[in-house]
Amino acid sequence: MSWQPLSQRFDTLPLILAGPILRRTEPESVTVWLALKEARTVTLRIYAADESGQLLQKLEGTRRTIRLGNHLHIVAVTARATNADEVLAWGGLYYYDVFFQPLSENHVPAAHLGTPGVLVANPTQANALQRLIYPGHPLPGFVLPPEDLNQVRILHGSCRKPHGVGKEMLSAVDTLLEDSAQITVYRPQQLFLTGDQIYADDVAEPLLSMLIDAGEVLFAGNLEEILPLMNVPYRRLYV
Repeated sequence: MSWQPLSQRFDTLPLILAGPILRRTEPESVTVWLALKEARTVTLRIYAADESGQLLQKLEGTRRTIRLGNHLHIVAVTARATNADEVLAWGGLYYYDVFFQPLSENHVPAAHLGTPGVLVANPTQANALQRLIYPGHPLPGFVLPPEDLNQVRILHGSCRKPHGVGKEMLSAVDTLLEDSAQITVYRPQQLFLTGDQIYADDVAEPLLSMLIDAGEVLFAGNLEEILPLMNVPYRRLYV
């Protein structure tokens, strides 16, 4: 399939453009980051499963998105414990869902990760990977590090270059998580990415063209960037 400019397919994209990404998990608070195509009031809820598998809410937090462009709104929403009973247990398995309320429509039910058009167009036809869950689990989840440091499982990644030589290792991380989904003691609890993660000074020309195209759509409505000293719009260098 040939490449299409983002402006020609933007209306078909779901509400979530990037994420959800677990940014920080602690017993007293959990933070999730997202990028959305429209402004929303975002609520994060953290759940624990009881012995029967029923989900019980533990934490909740709400925050509005911040506009970066007409079609790009980001948020890092944190759910916090308000009392000792809500504090999460070290080494415990928890789940989360994210709810999205239009800023001007507080009376309508909030959409969530399982609502059509939020994460995928049709959740009933999407596979588990597209819904960000592993078989046997009801929602995206995470495991807190155990108190015993000898049992802490950390993943580390360094440089990531899209057009570099080597294998794609984030898919290997997904395999590790899926293989340990039912045995939480073996599941990695944290991922550290160090080194140069984007290589902004060394981007393949096809990818650079796609990024410029996406930037013009996502950041529409802002003043055009003028390069200092050269006094020309940045995109004039690439056309």
